[in-house]
Amino acid sequence: RDPFIPLIGCGETTNEGGIASILNIDDVSLQGIAVGGDDSRYAIINGEVIREGQKVERVSIEKIEENEVTLKIDEEIYKVKLYE
Repeated sequence: RDPFIPLIGCGETTNEGGIASILNIDDVSLQGIAVGGDDSRYAIINGEVIREGQKVERVSIEKIEENEVTLKIDEEIYKVKLYE
């Protein structure tokens, strides 16, 4: 089972197309941030795990911080917060 989906009151579903389906910032769903033992950083976006510096299709992950991910879609830079 996916640990990021609550057992009760699931609410909205996440983007099922994954990272490759992202066309603009409205298609991005940041679901989690993780830091590995070697200080490598990962973000869970649209149900997929992507590491800092990785590029998938039109999206590249520029920086992953404790509560925020900076990503680039085509040539536009965006910051997405995990929570306020």
